[in-house]
Amino acid sequence: MHLEKYFTGATIPHIYFKDYKNETFNLEALERQKEIVTVLEKCEKVIEYRKRELNELDSLIKARFVEMFYEKGYPVLKWNDVFITTTGKLDSNASVEKGAYPFFTCSKELLRIDTYAFDQEALLLAGNNAAGKYDVKYYAGKFNAYQRTYVLSLKENWSYRLFQYQLEDKLEYLQQQSLGGLTKYLTLKILGELEFVIPPEELQSEFEIFVTQVTKSKVV
Repeated sequence: MHLEKYFTGATIPHIYFKDYKNETFNLEALERQKEIVTVLEKCEKVIEYRKRELNELDSLIKARFVEMFYEKGYPVLKWNDVFITTTGKLDSNASVEKGAYPFFTCSKELLRIDTYAFDQEALLLAGNNAAGKYDVKYYAGKFNAYQRTYVLSLKENWSYRLFQYQLEDKLEYLQQQSLGGLTKYLTLKILGELEFVIPPEELQSEFEIFVTQVTKSKVV
């Protein structure tokens, strides 16, 4: 069925039952329908298994972090002692399809653009989100960013992957602390209260190698 012809409204397109209630459906033979259902059920099982596998890999990273760094007496620093914080300058609609460079916005989807403002290693933290479900990405190279995306550079020669993990572990807390009504957002005051463990650099590198290996397993 092609229901687009019944769409009404601009901002939020919708359709009415009275408009399409007389549409006809092309149905496969019953045996063919059963075959399709069997295939779909197998696909659902594979998807569910993969979700469980990914959750287990995330739990493995968390367990490794706790094992290596929790209550080990390592220094703990706040946000401003860890990060140099800036933001992008562009509107979110500045993206270009098949652009030359990554364009980081507050969307989980990675967009593209034809100009870059940054050429560095960085963490990208979404600064606003309708539901407060923020996202942290890592990138090294040329890229651009939306004006509500925080671009984070480490102040020392530390592991970006380690601090990416520590930030991701705080996203649920940030969702609870975020401000706003229809759109939630994060302020530097909120971020400034976050604390980060600073283990020795050799252990940071060890953890980064471990995370890289686990991440590869996620995309196999």
